[in-house]
Amino acid sequence: MPQSQNRSDLNKLGSKNPPYFLLFTLSLVFITASLFAYNYTSGRLSKQLAVKNINDIYSTPTSTPAPIKPTIEPEPTTASGSQSAQALTPTITPTPTPLEPYLQTFTSQDQNFKVDYMSTRTAFQDDSSIASRFVFVNPLGNFVVHVGNKDYAWTHSGRTFSDKLLIQGKQTFVFDTTSQKVVDLKTDDGFFYTLQCVHNGNDDLVSECLDFIQSFAFLNQN
Repeated sequence: MPQSQNRSDLNKLGSKNPPYFLLFTLSLVFITASLFAYNYTSGRLSKQLAVKNINDIYSTPTSTPAPIKPTIEPEPTTASGSQSAQALTPTITPTPTPLEPYLQTFTSQDQNFKVDYMSTRTAFQDDSSIASRFVFVNPLGNFVVHVGNKDYAWTHSGRTFSDKLLIQGKQTFVFDTTSQKVVDLKTDDGFFYTLQCVHNGNDDLVSECLDFIQSFAFLNQN
């Protein structure tokens, strides 16, 4: 009887129970390791993506900023309000000096004469069929040269020529009043000249009149 019991024990020893506990333990370790690996990988990927997006947005500016204008600081002033630096000297524009009167020469080829007159006068010419008149205008008194091809510009019953005033060797008739001076002369080819100065008793114009008359000359002597 003891032998059959021993044989039965030997049978129990030869048969193994399945390792359920070991498999459960290994599965738990694997799952825990997988979760750890997943969390680690997800964190790395999320961090890389975030850095990439930041670089895309801020790596290059979207527009060029406008230049900044420098701020000009005011210069310090003294207590009186004037600048401490050297004061600017204003530019003084000189007043134009009026031109001194000067002589000009008027020439008429048609009427065969020339005469000098001051620059303070303006020359005008007035022609008709029998005469020409050249007026040298000045508000204080006009000077005039009358040229006629038939007679003098004015009438005088006692016109007498003399050597008292000669113009290019020709005798003249001189008529003076307190306001004007008139000189007549005639050329051999039949032209009648009257020089008239309205001076109104002004000493400067009287002197200018004498110069005006003395400058009168024929272009061609007849």
